Amino acid sequence: MLKWLSVFQSALAREFGDRATIGVLATVSPDNAAAGRCVVLRELTADGRLIFTTDVRSEKVHHLETNPSAECVFWLPTLRLQFRIAGDATIDATTATRSHQWSKLSPATRFTFYGPPPGTKRESSTDRTNDTNSKNQSVQSVKSVDDSPPPSFAVLVLSPIRVESLDLTTDPHTRTQFARQDGWRPVAIHP
Repeated sequence: MLKWLSVFQSALAREFGDRATIGVLATVSPDNAAAGRCVVLRELTADGRLIFTTDVRSEKVHHLETNPSAECVFWLPTLRLQFRIAGDATIDATTATRSHQWSKLSPATRFTFYGPPPGTKRESSTDRTNDTNSKNQSVQSVKSVDDSPPPSFAVLVLSPIRVESLDLTTDPHTRTQFARQDGWRPVAIHP
């Protein structure tokens, strides 16, 4: 197993346990502006790829179509560790991958893929997605629909090319970089 991957997996398990692992995924917009958003890490593969789910209509997907470079940052406050994972992000459109990730989502999360595109304006008088009773009924209907994901559902895969860890428990702080081009060997760098 890759050294960085075993360290990362162990730290995530200690910090989050069974709770959702949240990171900040940064992309580059077509006009070269940075854009970050919190994402849930759905899976970490044996070869170090990070798996997220997303709506194909989202801003991040449009960014990645223009520039696949992305970085996800994970802050583990209890352990005082930071991990930065940079690489190329792609959309995995295979039926098996989409179905597998879809099957692990809660009905409430699945419901979001049937609504309006992310980032579109809500019309308070006509948009029923804010109405709790309407949403609960819709979530119940999602539970009863076919288990196939809708066309808006996508799986985003971040394939690392560089990983950095920063340990704030040491004095001085310890920063280590791992790069695919260097065979993932650890290199100590200044914090």
